[in-house]
Amino acid sequence: MANRQTGVYFGTIYIEEQRSVKLAWNNTAWDEALSVRVQNIIATAPGSQPLLESVQLKWELSCQYGFIIPCYNNGGAASTIGPQSALALRAGFTTTTRKGAVTPGGGSVNAQSAWRFTSTSAQASTATGTTGYTPIIRCDAGVGLRNSQGCAYTHVAPELDYTERTDLGDFLNHVRAAQDSGLPGAYGGSTLERVTPTTTIRQNRAGSCGGVTGPRGSGKTCDEYPFASTNQGARVNGPFAGSGRTFANCGIQTNNVTLNGSGSTGYSVCLIDRGQNSRAGAYLGWFYAKNRVMDGDSFHVTVR
Repeated sequence: MANRQTGVYFGTIYIEEQRSVKLAWNNTAWDEALSVRVQNIIATAPGSQPLLESVQLKWELSCQYGFIIPCYNNGGAASTIGPQSALALRAGFTTTTRKGAVTPGGGSVNAQSAWRFTSTSAQASTATGTTGYTPIIRCDAGVGLRNSQGCAYTHVAPELDYTERTDLGDFLNHVRAAQDSGLPGAYGGSTLERVTPTTTIRQNRAGSCGGVTGPRGSGKTCDEYPFASTNQGARVNGPFAGSGRTFANCGIQTNNVTLNGSGSTGYSVCLIDRGQNSRAGAYLGWFYAKNRVMDGDSFHVTVR
């Protein structure tokens, strides 16, 4: 900091900040916490230590959605810290606030927040700045997500993790084989993208399991990968259209698919336990809702 009249440098105030943002899958309001602590005050000009210790520090939360409309307050502590002296903030201070975005029914909006910092002193120059913006927060209201509303980060591809679902052995074996053969979705590789139009989903099912004409054992149903609710599905003339494949022990008896086929396009089919197929699909639907996965959103599938 410098003398506002002479420009002589007084010294430096070192500040530690910790910030957290907790979104909710079933609410369009979220919690923000900011903790600040003055780590050190180092004077470089003679007699300037008391001046630096008396500098007033303040943080204010700025939040907008649609990038023009202020977020609304939804409880919590004040959306400010300070003004407090640098000396007082050596002990640290934390505030938790709750913000939200008004989301139109059946639609979504983007929001972003940041903490704006100001330091003032009768003798030192005023300093201002932004301590950092959140990633884009998208809040939606019931867009194909079980009529719920909530928020998610748009830059993150969530992970659908089936690894603890020990009750889905047939399903897991099929998806593992499909991914190992080159089909997309595994974590660390290319993603799957959700589609919501019912016509597209029906076309994906028709292009995969709809072509399985052979006999099906008792209690078995056809499982397709990539999922019918993804853009990578098996619909004819789709962007990832290709030949079908299957694997040993899948029970597929048709000339329409290749045993142990490979490649990054196309699809896989396998006959698996009916109950497992149903439970895996229900878990997928719950994942979409919990992670606010909308039409066109990317995600990964983990099965090992």
